[in-house]
Amino acid sequence: MRLLPAATYRGLEIPGSGEVVFRVFPQAYRGKLSNSPRFDKGSWALYDVDDRTVLQRRIPGPNGNPLVHTVVLNPDGVSGELYTGESAGAPGFEVPPFAIDEVLAVHLLARGRGLMFHACGVSQEPRPGLLFAGVSGAGKSTTAAIWQKAEGTAILSDERVTVRRQDGGYWLHATPWHSPGLDCTPGQTPLGQVFILEHADSNQVRRLAPAEAVSRLLVRAYLPFWDAEGMAFTLEFLDGLCQSLPVYELGFVPDASVVDFVRCLSAR
Repeated sequence: MRLLPAATYRGLEIPGSGEVVFRVFPQAYRGKLSNSPRFDKGSWALYDVDDRTVLQRRIPGPNGNPLVHTVVLNPDGVSGELYTGESAGAPGFEVPPFAIDEVLAVHLLARGRGLMFHACGVSQEPRPGLLFAGVSGAGKSTTAAIWQKAEGTAILSDERVTVRRQDGGYWLHATPWHSPGLDCTPGQTPLGQVFILEHADSNQVRRLAPAEAVSRLLVRAYLPFWDAEGMAFTLEFLDGLCQSLPVYELGFVPDASVVDFVRCLSAR
């Protein structure tokens, strides 16, 4: 059976082994789960099985029977198995299965790797990159459409981007998750400024103190609520980010004027 990489991942592949390696089994997971999951979101749940973490997601399948995808993560946090269940027999089945990959990414980032934001990420080399965080409807896709037309820029995503600490600073990374049809560029870039998007009648900005910045960004981040150690890391990571980089509340009008407005701010 041929397993295809999910369409959203194409272009993000790198040669050689990745940081996290899974063996894929086109069969149902037959291990025994505990009666009480550590965390239950309804459509997916997280279990502790001996010294391993099991993430299981159920999605509607044909004839009313659910399709079950299961990830078993080893104690080292960087290896495990993916059990695809009967869905692997479907034509054109892709891995990793939709939605379970996002939950797994949040879990792995929280283990000392970084943080995923509900945000638009903009690369503008040689200038530092920009993170525009926003709740649903705040204007992330509008921001992506505006900056996509600006000279020397590329959009990493308009929905989910990750930030990681590396090379003595913070770096912005593309993800596979963005609006359909948006021309996104795989890659990474040093992060220079963070903006929290708000609708306004004019372009305006207010720099936030680190404590307020942390509070505002928490509700615009994907948090590992099921993992006490991961939450502790996430809070420490977010505090370090807000202490190191300027974070602004950005009220903007949806036209190209906001590009010059932000770039003039960056040049101060």
